[in-house]
Amino acid sequence: SAAGQAPAKFWNMFWRGFASTSTVDLLLDSENCTLEELLKDQDLIQECKQRNQKLLNFLSNPSELAALVGYVADPPPEDADELRRIVFPCKASEILSLNSALQVLLLNDEALTSKFMNIIAQGEDKFNEFTASNYSKILCSILNFRPDKAIVALHSAGIAQYIFEYLHLSSILDLLLAIIHESDAMLSRGSLEEDIPNLITEANMVQRLISRLSPEYPTEVHEHASLALVTLVCADACSGDIFQPENVDFLLNRTLGENENLANCDEKRASVLRCGLQVVLEFVRQGHKLNEDQDDEPFNFEYDDAFCRTPSSIPKKQVRGDTGSAHKSQAFSVALKQIMLRTRDVVLILKNPPKLQKIVNSIGTIDPPLGSVRFKIIELIHLLVLLDNIDVYSVLAEQQAIPICLELFFQYEWHNMLHNLVQKILEFIVHSEECFILQRTIFEEADFLNRVVKAYALNDSYCKQPKTSRKGYMGHLRMICNMIMHASATNGMIESHVSAPFWKTFLEENPEILIDFKDSKQGVAPNSMERDLEAQELEESEFESGVASAASLTEAFDNEDSVVIEDQIDEQQPDSHAESYCPSSDPSNVVDEIAQPHTSQDKDDNRGDSFEPLDSNARSNEPAAQPLVDGFEKGNIAARVEIAVKMDGDMPVATAQIQVGYH
Repeated sequence: SAAGQAPAKFWNMFWRGFASTSTVDLLLDSENCTLEELLKDQDLIQECKQRNQKLLNFLSNPSELAALVGYVADPPPEDADELRRIVFPCKASEILSLNSALQVLLLNDEALTSKFMNIIAQGEDKFNEFTASNYSKILCSILNFRPDKAIVALHSAGIAQYIFEYLHLSSILDLLLAIIHESDAMLSRGSLEEDIPNLITEANMVQRLISRLSPEYPTEVHEHASLALVTLVCADACSGDIFQPENVDFLLNRTLGENENLANCDEKRASVLRCGLQVVLEFVRQGHKLNEDQDDEPFNFEYDDAFCRTPSSIPKKQVRGDTGSAHKSQAFSVALKQIMLRTRDVVLILKNPPKLQKIVNSIGTIDPPLGSVRFKIIELIHLLVLLDNIDVYSVLAEQQAIPICLELFFQYEWHNMLHNLVQKILEFIVHSEECFILQRTIFEEADFLNRVVKAYALNDSYCKQPKTSRKGYMGHLRMICNMIMHASATNGMIESHVSAPFWKTFLEENPEILIDFKDSKQGVAPNSMERDLEAQELEESEFESGVASAASLTEAFDNEDSVVIEDQIDEQQPDSHAESYCPSSDPSNVVDEIAQPHTSQDKDDNRGDSFEPLDSNARSNEPAAQPLVDGFEKGNIAARVEIAVKMDGDMPVATAQIQVGYH
């Protein structure tokens, strides 16, 4: 009604009075306004974001919309200036990707839609990286706004084949991932109607991506194809094709080769191996998630070569949008069998990896380095171990996978990511009831306890050399020993090995391991993860109480910082400024003096003005705000800790002061 429109008009006039008129509005009000003049204006994109209705009405004209598409689609003339070559196409793509109303007009115009979609089919001389980025930006925005119409238009124009042709461009990878995401979302919702094609299936996307894992393509194509395949594996509804046995077998052959020696392969072949292993890793990772969702019912895994080689052993999807976990679980079960059949090839690569250039750093020369390929294989072994499947363990034990991981653990003594991964593998094995065959491999075939004893002896001799520290794996070895001792309390086989005389002698020479073991029996966290959780819970409880324990701060200082300070003091000669840090020149009065309330002069000299102690009368009236004070002395170090809490409304505010002096 007119009455309802009056306040809106009033406020529009009111705010216009405080804002300067936009230059875009001035151009639009002129009689000879052109699209080029608007594209030259610096405020154009901002006005589009603010949904300037006058501007949108102008851009919605068929001629102006066609001109915007033309700036993106048509190559500029050879003598074009920078505005025509760069600025106009960038701004045109930004405008078309920002406004959904313009996108609807574009999709409703078949001729204009066809012109835009076929930009990618112009050839490499016209469809360069710059044009591809503008094209991908607009199309990804349309896919997000109207995925149904966008997918139909993509399928009608036959764009899929060109997407794989330009897969080396990162912008085209973004477009491919957007297609996968929107197709999967529509399948999951059940909104993919019969007249809307499934581009993943129609374009034979899985096999085309796997075929790109070949040395004939550049490494960028390998990486982008791997990322797209990983996205398909993680998809909820459209991952059925990639789990088909023929596709899994195709992927494994492309990655590992067929009776191929990869020790002397070139860079491109090593890239195929690395990127293919990333997809296989995601296969097993998704299978582990499925295993967790099956309510403690493991996969029905029977090691049967004939079954694995039969493509018809798993049915294809019959219903569009079927996202049942039972189907995906069955598909993974077959894929896992195919992966286990190639375990021998995987372990062979672990023994003889592709050659890498040596690395020279501050710790010396590493020749050969561990490399990303072998690290991914150890990740794969870790994920296979986590499946908690006796048949998988039998295959790993047969191929000696765990002893090789342990060998690499000691060989690369400064590779902490490797050490952490191997520690996780051992932690799961020694505490699992199903891992008896791998436990026997560790303690008998790999003779792990003897390796630990030798590693400790080697570390002791290494630490005696000048300017050296302990080896990088020693902290992990200590935690692994603690885990083994903890598991021996309930595992008879492990207990028989830790009862050996040489191990008892080793524990006597290294009592810190027994201390860790006793702490774990008394309830102290036996591994780093549980320690972190307990520390986090303690920190949260102290925060909620509003007052931190002064005793805990004192203990932390006593155990760590004071030792460092003492070492520093021992290395330095006392100078004339030493007493300026101590409230008293008499060492016997240090603790007593710093425990007394400070005057304003003390505050200025020693503490600055960041903390002011509460008045004694105020403390007596507000017992909740009384500060916690503690002091101590260790050697020539003296410290005083004071923590006070005040209430700011309903919120407790804590202030802390730590004063340190030495003499």
